[in-house]
Amino acid sequence: MKLNWPLRFEIGTPLRLEPKPFSSPLFQSVHSADPVAYVPLSLTEFTSLMARYKQAGFEWNQLWLQSQPRSLFEAKTPTPMIVRKIVDPFEYAEWTVREWTIKFMLSDKLLTHARKQSTLPNWYEDPLVIATWEAIISMCFCSVEKYHQSFHILPMVGDRLFNEDTGWRIQDRSIDGDTMTITFTMDS
Repeated sequence: MKLNWPLRFEIGTPLRLEPKPFSSPLFQSVHSADPVAYVPLSLTEFTSLMARYKQAGFEWNQLWLQSQPRSLFEAKTPTPMIVRKIVDPFEYAEWTVREWTIKFMLSDKLLTHARKQSTLPNWYEDPLVIATWEAIISMCFCSVEKYHQSFHILPMVGDRLFNEDTGWRIQDRSIDGDTMTITFTMDS
């Protein structure tokens, strides 16, 4: 609706609001032209009326649910969690440097630390340990990427990544020219 300026309002006399006494609708008498006689209900009549009332409410609820989009109420299958093993190479599609895919593996020493951290019998599939070590490995990739941006070469064996004092050291580096993959084996 379009409003035309200037808007003009007329000031009228204020309305006087009077409070009305509250009374429960259950105890009010019905005032109509034809008075309705009050018929007391027995317990069985009351329960049958209440059951019919509940049934009607349930039916209306079912009709409403059927009119809703199906995708909201269908049982959704949970998205499968990617189970990664800590002994497998860590790799992501985003981890590339000049069309070369970068992968990281853990040395035997780091795998022993991971086994000690895990409380599960299959320690190599413990999601908490894998998430912890994956965060460190992602920092290693950031270090590799920044190293390459600064020096235009990749780090060599013996270089420490992400922290000079406590960071992980590159124990081994393998290059696969067919798949254009560089795999760094990390050690502490």
